[in-house]
Amino acid sequence: MRKRKEIIQLIIIMFLVVIIVGGTSIYLLYQTAFRQAEERMKEIAINQASLINEIAKFNRINNIDYPGGSFEATLSQLKNAHEDFRGFGETGEFTLASIEGNFIVFLLNHRHGSTTIPPPVSLNSDLAEPMRRSLSGKSGTMVGLDYRGETVLAAFVPVEELNLGVVAKIDLSEIRHPFIQAILYSLITAMIIIFLGSLLFIKISNPLFINLEKSELQFRNTFEQAAVGIAHSDTEGSFILVNEKFSEIVGYTQNELRELTFKDLIYPEDLEPGEENFSKLLDGALNTYSQEKRYVHKNGSIVWVNLTVSIVREKSGDPVFFIRVVEDISRRKEYQKELEDTYSKLKQSRDSTINLLEDLSRENQERKKVAEALSKSEERFRHLSQATFEGIVIHDGGNVLIANDQYLEMFGYEPDEILGKKAYPLTVAPEARRSMIKRVTKGSLGPYESIGQRKDGTRFPMEIRVREMEYKGRKVRMGAIMDISERKLAEERLSTSAQQLRSLAAHLQSVREEERKVVAREIHDEFGQVLSALKMNLSIIEQKVKNIDDHIISREITEELINSKEIIAQSVRDVRRLITELRPEVLDIHGLIPALEWQIEEFSNRTKLKADFSSNVNEITFDQERDIAIFRIVQEALNNIANHAKATKVRVDIRKQKNELVLKIKDNGIGFNIKRID
Repeated sequence: MRKRKEIIQLIIIMFLVVIIVGGTSIYLLYQTAFRQAEERMKEIAINQASLINEIAKFNRINNIDYPGGSFEATLSQLKNAHEDFRGFGETGEFTLASIEGNFIVFLLNHRHGSTTIPPPVSLNSDLAEPMRRSLSGKSGTMVGLDYRGETVLAAFVPVEELNLGVVAKIDLSEIRHPFIQAILYSLITAMIIIFLGSLLFIKISNPLFINLEKSELQFRNTFEQAAVGIAHSDTEGSFILVNEKFSEIVGYTQNELRELTFKDLIYPEDLEPGEENFSKLLDGALNTYSQEKRYVHKNGSIVWVNLTVSIVREKSGDPVFFIRVVEDISRRKEYQKELEDTYSKLKQSRDSTINLLEDLSRENQERKKVAEALSKSEERFRHLSQATFEGIVIHDGGNVLIANDQYLEMFGYEPDEILGKKAYPLTVAPEARRSMIKRVTKGSLGPYESIGQRKDGTRFPMEIRVREMEYKGRKVRMGAIMDISERKLAEERLSTSAQQLRSLAAHLQSVREEERKVVAREIHDEFGQVLSALKMNLSIIEQKVKNIDDHIISREITEELINSKEIIAQSVRDVRRLITELRPEVLDIHGLIPALEWQIEEFSNRTKLKADFSSNVNEITFDQERDIAIFRIVQEALNNIANHAKATKVRVDIRKQKNELVLKIKDNGIGFNIKRID
């Protein structure tokens, strides 16, 4: 049904676009043709008037003996001349007239080949307005009625020499006719093109709609089967939606989690850390953030998780809900602690070795002892460095002095290929060498990241820690290098997963709203009809019971019927309330503002709280998704106020400020500290 509606809307839009574009083009062409015809009429009228004036002047001098004088001579010459005049257009007409008494008397008329003189027209008539203006000494163009009562485009000029008027005109319908035809042809062509285009669109779009439904199912399965825990929560920290993996991590069922908030799961000592990032997320300074936290499992045990939080906002910037992605890292934490303990022991051993080397270097008098001790120390250091998981290298000015097996294996070199040579050209990628040399020059000890390059040319990310030490009487640098390829890959996957989950969350909310609409319609169609039928049947039974002779039995049955009807009436009200909570019809029928007014009134009647609503607009037009989102925000806020705020007054205010919609919901309840929400 929704797809059919969208296709119909598309066809209507295409038709309107064609009509607007075609109509505008034809209108502009018509205006151009009209101006050209206007100039043509003006040119004909002026030329004819000038010609008549000159002929009249000539006859006044040279034809004074003509019967009737120069006037009749001029008129005779004009009639003779117009017998061979072909005229202009199908309805073009040239007229010459004078005023006799209270009438306009036509002396000459030429209309597409005919010279029939029209009958006189009264000066007080609405007809022949262009000729009336010409005889009054005016000149120009106009659209008005001629002597026939037809609307014409006329040019009028007075003939001052003879006190006559000249009018050249053409029917306005002749000018409009080709453009009316063009409009009709355009409409027919547009309808054909739109019809064919619609058929093609339907043929192309059907597979797309089918793929969209499949994609929606895939996203739903992805959410439920994800390898990480996913949860949606409102601004108060209450759970809206969780997947099975999240329930498995914390040990609570999905229904149990809906009765809890995130604060109930977080280890008490971890509540404070993260508030700064959460505030930045609310303020818009961050789009997402990640941090490690401890959760308390249902059985009381501690679960270490990597928590990634992102926020979903309206276009106005107001928060809608939070997406929290939780990865169980308890095993990793155990390994990390073991690694830290091992590293601490290695560091202590390394420090002891360095101190030993320094002591030996100060004992120059006993060279033999120093050499033997140094040899033993180097051997111990070699064994110690081989026991670590990191690549260890000692260098002087970049020249490699000592490198352990892990270092050689990491970069793919044999000892003779790297010992005594510059390390940077062999082990650091070209694009990272300048940065590496700058860090060494500044004496940076790290840890810091860089790009390593193996002997075969492959690159990998590495983390470097550096310490300065004494070796054979000189200061050298010892570097500990770790390949962090797996960690980088995990970070990229986590970032990609978070982005996909944000998109999935927005899509799931839309699907959820559509499911509410379908459920509401099914409840209305099924339960509403059943309850109405039961109520009608009870009314029929009640009428029949009144005819029973036994008044006691009749009264008892009537009372039971009345109780049953009241139960059914209450059930009808409950069904209507449930339908309204799932999908209020007033939102689809009347729009957002009336729906909010109705919701607040219904909330006041149901909770007996004083609820006020104000708005500086009567109607706000959004798309369906935004209307539903705003309505749900108000609905959830009112429900939270009724359940938790202990308020007696509520005020909802919605206003349009410039290009933004501002929604404010206030109550006089106990409130909460938003900075403590995690």
